[in-house]
Order: sequence, then C-alpha cells, then structure tokens
Amino acid sequence: MKTNGNLGEKWDSITRSCVGKPILIFVSTRKGVFSTAEVLAKAYKEGEGKRAKAPWSRPSRIDACFNDQRLAEFAAIGIGVHHAGLETQDRKTIEGLYIQKRISVLVATSTLAVGVNLPAHFVIIKGVQLYQNGASSEYSDLDIMQMMGRAGRPQYDTEGIALIMCEQELVAKYQALSQGSKVLESCLHRNLSEHVNSEIGMGTITDIESAKRWLRDSFLYQRLRKNPNYYAIGDDQRSADWQDRMDDIVLANIRKLQDHDLVKECGDGTKETLATTEYGEIMSKFYIRQATVSSFTILSPAFRGYSDQAATDD
Repeated sequence: MKTNGNLGEKWDSITRSCVGKPILIFVSTRKGVFSTAEVLAKAYKEGEGKRAKAPWSRPSRIDACFNDQRLAEFAAIGIGVHHAGLETQDRKTIEGLYIQKRISVLVATSTLAVGVNLPAHFVIIKGVQLYQNGASSEYSDLDIMQMMGRAGRPQYDTEGIALIMCEQELVAKYQALSQGSKVLESCLHRNLSEHVNSEIGMGTITDIESAKRWLRDSFLYQRLRKNPNYYAIGDDQRSADWQDRMDDIVLANIRKLQDHDLVKECGDGTKETLATTEYGEIMSKFYIRQATVSSFTILSPAFRGYSDQAATDD
C-alpha cells in the first residue's frame, strides 16, 4: 500500500518486485494511460543509460504494425498501452504481444480488469479516483478487487503482488479490503435496468421466470438478504419473503424498460418471451445508461430514424 504519487517515484519497488515478471498497471483515464507509459519509458531509458538493473529486457524485435505510432514506440522497449479508445486491431495486437511475453508491461484503464484474462505477477492501481458522470469518485470495492485479482492468477503464476497508490487517509480502508476484513457489497441495484436489458439482448433472460431466476442467483440477492439496511430498496418492510421481494424488483425494472420502448414482449399468445427493441440494442451495444436512451424515444421522428440506423451499423 502506497500513498498517491508519481509512478516514477515507485521505480525502485518495480525493479525489486518483478524482475522478468509481467506487470499490469491500471490508470483511470485514457490520457493518463499514455502519460504513465511515457513516465515508465523515461525511467527505463534513464536506467539503461546508467547501466542499472532493469525489471524487464527490451524485446529483440517486434513484428507488428500499429495504427497509432505511439504504440510501436512503447512496444520497442517492452511497454504496451490498452484502452477502449484505441483501434480494435491495435488492442488485439497489444494483448497478443503481452500474452506471448514479447512486451512485459501493460498500462490500461480499468475496463481491462474484466473480460480478457491476461497474466500479471505485479498489479499496480495508480490512484483510486476516477472521473465519471461529471464528477470525481472512488472506484467501487468490487472494481478494486477485480484489478487486484489479476495478480498471480493460478494458470499463470504461483503468487502475485498488488500495489495500490492512494491518499494517506485511504490507506487503512484499502488495507482492510485487501486483507479480506472488509465485507464486499453489490452495486448491481444501481444499474439494474441496464444489466437486465443486456441479459435480454444476449438471450440469458428470455421471459419473466428466467429474469427472476437470474436475479435470485446474483450476488445482490445474497447480500440483500444478509444486509438489507445497506441497500434500502423499496419502503415496504412487511414482506418476510425475500424471494418475492427480489421478484418485484426485477419485474419493476422490466416494466420500466417496456414503458420506455427498450424491451418488448413477443409470442403467439401461449408463451410470451422478452426481446430488446432497436433502442434496447443501442443501449446494450454502446453501454449507454437507461435514462439517456429513454430520452431518445421522445425525440423527433428524424432522430428516431437516425437511432434505428445506429442499431444496425457495425
């Protein structure tokens, strides 16, 4: 656990802890990803000039082409950069080079904490604040655990190290979290309609009953039963049946999606199934919040036509 600061100041920690091992560094912004890679590249080159021990070796040759020339310059000294704003082919090339151990360091935004399973011996979380929805906020506990969990994955390593760079007043909090003494809570309820819409689009939820089963199997269901005061979902405390309570919650979210023309019912009258509309597809495809997409449905017919086209574009 380190207090916040310049990553260059932690160079000694990096060189001591992970010689020859893959390093994964999480940064909150796309701009920060590149500036962090530049700091690492500068420290690496300065170390070379002093003939100091380096935490990784320069790759002998990188046989790869990039749309962004900066990626080629970083890759030449063993550093990769990854975020959602890069060209898809560039991201796949970087992932491949990292998995093949052609590059040793990968600097990425937190979106890489889920999805692609990449090896990492040393994970650095460079700051715990992110800018979202026009305001600065901390990563959720689950986000931090996802990032830390990348270190020492069993199929890649026998152990791992995670370094969290944060403000001094937050050190105790993240020590408790990393040591397992802090209870994790779900945040699914904050964006439940977005998740339900995506599950309908993928076919995981096909009707009302499968929607109920999906939510009952969630971490939210388990935590709501054990710590209901934390969630404060609804004001009706009369029902002791938590399963019915969760059923009501998922039904309310499906109705909200239907009311805003994001989800529709299909069927022949004997069995009704759920499917996303064009607007629901846009919401899932482009990771847009339900409130934002709902505003599309009340706009002019011309804009609605544009939105319909967006749903079919590759």
